[in-house]
Amino acid sequence: MKWTFLFLSLMIISSCSTKVRTELSDGEYKIERFKNDTIKQGKSTYYFNNRKVQRIINYRNNVINGKMKFYHNNGTLASKTIFKDGIVKDKFYNFHSNGKPYNTYIFKNNKLSDIEKCFDGNNIKLDCGTLYQGNGTIKQYNLNGKLIAIDYMVNGEYQKTDSIN
Repeated sequence: MKWTFLFLSLMIISSCSTKVRTELSDGEYKIERFKNDTIKQGKSTYYFNNRKVQRIINYRNNVINGKMKFYHNNGTLASKTIFKDGIVKDKFYNFHSNGKPYNTYIFKNNKLSDIEKCFDGNNIKLDCGTLYQGNGTIKQYNLNGKLIAIDYMVNGEYQKTDSIN
């Protein structure tokens, strides 16, 4: 009787949270949890082909909810944010591949609004660009603080990128 109850409990739990591993190109794969065949529920983890975590995204009823983290292929944190019901809660933090802070994006109404705290890989402050209330530029730098690109934004939406030689 005790074993029957335990077995039935495990069957119910496993049927509500299936785990699916999907092979991607070049050895990459993802593991996702589903409430049923179509609704993502819980943590989805994607891996680089070097077996390090690429990103972790949490879902509730197929909507991003909770912490989301992206990683560089060397294993250090690339960015992190928190979602509430599919909307970026406040800030999106970005990091250099050496783990040092890079910049912080500020979101309003689920659109990129402003940028703050831009640094090179040695924590030297950089010019973030002109982005203000969703309009302007975002300057992109490499780890050494060399300007490599400028992104253009209008009403919180990406328009284009100019690469810098």
